[in-house]
Amino acid sequence: MDQVLLGEKRYNNSSFLTDKISHFWTTRDDFLQHGFGYIAVHNDDIASVCLSAFITDQTHAVDIETVEVYRRRNYGAMVAKAFVEECGRVGIHPYWDCPPDNAGSIRLAQGLGMSLDFNYRVYWYGLGLST
Repeated sequence: MDQVLLGEKRYNNSSFLTDKISHFWTTRDDFLQHGFGYIAVHNDDIASVCLSAFITDQTHAVDIETVEVYRRRNYGAMVAKAFVEECGRVGIHPYWDCPPDNAGSIRLAQGLGMSLDFNYRVYWYGLGLST
């Protein structure tokens, strides 16, 4: 991804990409200066995106998402492979995590040669408000 691609509105769902970036980065320029990513395009739609979500030192947390109608067509695998290869080329450690029940994401990460660093538990609970 570069300045030109991010400035284009030629894709039917350009907002999908800008929303992904703005979810993790304060500005598009911050993303372009510190992160990177890849997209897969089908006709005039962005089918999948893989990008740096968070960074620390030489580690980039991976965020990947494929638009639902394009899932199970290997678009996610293509962008993830390009991302991981770029990490290796420039000396960045890709960090990938996902919930343990996300079998597809786990298979994809393992297929790219990534391995489990650690397990962690996340607990959710509701807060009741009383008046």
